[in-house]
Amino acid sequence: MRPRALYSLAGTAALLTGAIAPLAVAQPLAPTERITCAGGRQFLLRPGADSAQVQIGTRQLTLPRKPSTLSERYAGNEGTLMLDGEFVAFVPKGDAGWRDCRRSKIIAASSPKA
Repeated sequence: MRPRALYSLAGTAALLTGAIAPLAVAQPLAPTERITCAGGRQFLLRPGADSAQVQIGTRQLTLPRKPSTLSERYAGNEGTLMLDGEFVAFVPKGDAGWRDCRRSKIIAASSPKA
């Protein structure tokens, strides 16, 4: 092989290696939970490591996660959310009427008997 061909092969190999380098693997999303509060009020929640997604009807909120030693805490301009086991404290901006909120219990599916 000629020296020029070797450089060309080396350059191509470097480009291909960079092109097929593994991409960052996205973290799986937490399942969406239905939160039920006093008076039949409900919202959907998808908590995450960096933020929580809250859906109240057609309204979508993204609350950044904040450090807390007492619970999972999410807070931002759109409201505050605290998760402690089954208990949920939620105050969206402009609506302090969310009381006695609870996470729905998740029941694992059972496999059919053979």
